[in-house]
Amino acid sequence: MSDKIKGTNDGFKKEKELVISLNKKYFKDLNKNHKEIIKRSFSEFEENEQIICSSTGSAGTNKPDFVIKIGNEKYSYSFKTGSGNAIHQESLSTFLEFCKKLEGCTQSLIDCIKFFIWTDGTTDGTGKIKDRMNKIVWKKKYPKKLNEIKKFFLRNKIQIIEKVLFEGRKNNITDYFVYKKKDESFIILKSNDVIKKFGDWVNGIYGLGPITFQTWNPALQGQTKKPRDVVQFKWGKIEKDLDK
Repeated sequence: MSDKIKGTNDGFKKEKELVISLNKKYFKDLNKNHKEIIKRSFSEFEENEQIICSSTGSAGTNKPDFVIKIGNEKYSYSFKTGSGNAIHQESLSTFLEFCKKLEGCTQSLIDCIKFFIWTDGTTDGTGKIKDRMNKIVWKKKYPKKLNEIKKFFLRNKIQIIEKVLFEGRKNNITDYFVYKKKDESFIILKSNDVIKKFGDWVNGIYGLGPITFQTWNPALQGQTKKPRDVVQFKWGKIEKDLDK
């Protein structure tokens, strides 16, 4: 299961276009928006040195989407565009292994997360199809379980944000976060600066500010094409949240 998710196919297309627009070009060849990416990323660079930009090409293993190299300097980037972005997903089992390494993880907390993801009133997915609930119904019916998850996420917010935004399962550190806006300009932030913003935002429903947590495929009608035991994190309004 991939832990690097684009909101739509349009995100993949725009990322590819960006890589092509930068690769094997010189600074003078770039439009003003693309020049801004270089200027915000590289403190010093020779304008007559060729820019090398390439996709990581491994959506299932890497969190960085592409890298840019000028001379001996190289940085990695996480790229997003659009709204309603799914920013990370992975199997329930691997996510729980991650949780077990965090502060305050108990068997009760593990069971709450399982109960939330399976949505059918069980911790192992053996409930009846008719008992499966969407997340709105689940949250209203089990506020104490939701609160236990929220408290745990809030306690470990930084580690979880780092994982879902910048590291992924393979711990591939990302240097910059790039968001392409509707007007074709970019929001370009160091990953550490994005993390700092989460420290200032209100806790949100799940303790992660604007990032939400859910099951990738609740299969409320009994669908079987996709696995149900997959966790997903979404960031619905990236541009509004970061462009302040």
